[in-house]
Amino acid sequence: MRKTPKKVIGLFGLVLVAAMTVFAASLPSPNAEAVGTSSVTDSIVVTVLPPAYVANVSFLDHTEDIPYINPNQNINFNYSGVEQVKITLEYTNKSGATSSYVVHDQSVNPDGNTETLALDLSNYGYGRYEVKLEGSGQYGSAQDIIKFSYVSVTATVEEDEDTGKIYTILDYDENSADVDHFVINVYDENGNLVDALSPIIVNKPNKKIEMPFAEKNVPAGKYTVSISAIDPNGNLLYDAWDVVFVYDPMLVPNTGGLFAGLNISKVDYLVTGLIAFGMVGIFGIWFILKDRKSSKRR
Repeated sequence: MRKTPKKVIGLFGLVLVAAMTVFAASLPSPNAEAVGTSSVTDSIVVTVLPPAYVANVSFLDHTEDIPYINPNQNINFNYSGVEQVKITLEYTNKSGATSSYVVHDQSVNPDGNTETLALDLSNYGYGRYEVKLEGSGQYGSAQDIIKFSYVSVTATVEEDEDTGKIYTILDYDENSADVDHFVINVYDENGNLVDALSPIIVNKPNKKIEMPFAEKNVPAGKYTVSISAIDPNGNLLYDAWDVVFVYDPMLVPNTGGLFAGLNISKVDYLVTGLIAFGMVGIFGIWFILKDRKSSKRR
């Protein structure tokens, strides 16, 4: 009778172990898939593309924000790794109105190539331009942007080193039927019109205009030379071209009056002054030495 409890306990233990084993076997594996999903593991395939098949587009041989006076411009560009190339031209006129045009759109070989886009800017007008190059395909996309302006005239202000005279040098399309003549106005650094120099009317084909600063006794200072291109109907073409420079009459030789026609340059003045200074110095030294000798004799 004493062995019976032990048997009962032993049997109960076996039943408990068996139950725990069955429960453990029924639990899902840590790596098991959720119910209702595929048991097949998805694989990720990574394809390494050769360098030629990386999407790339770019403009070539272009200086940013350059002003063009000739309407016929060839824009060079290249591409690779793309299958479609589109070029969009955005034009802004002098009143600020903007228009957009698709000027090139074609399928291309992703192996790449270099092409030239011929633009006739006279079809749009004087103003600011932004040209966007876009390429796209199965290997990705890329873009490049350039900006420039189409103007009726550009200008520089130059000083003749020999005479000191100031000149405005114009650059414009001589064949343009838009341009009839130019009007030059000069402003001081406070924005006031210099009446003695304004306006100066310039007719084609003149491109070098003397600015009579010295003749009009214009004082030293910073000045703006503003050039406007006028069409045959008297209308202003685009915006005026402004050139800022510093005028210093102290650096300009006075070739008027007694010395008019001698064409004495600033270098001539400098050399002459040095020679005169040297002669005076030598004479002064000679006078001092002579005076000392006279004192000793006394």
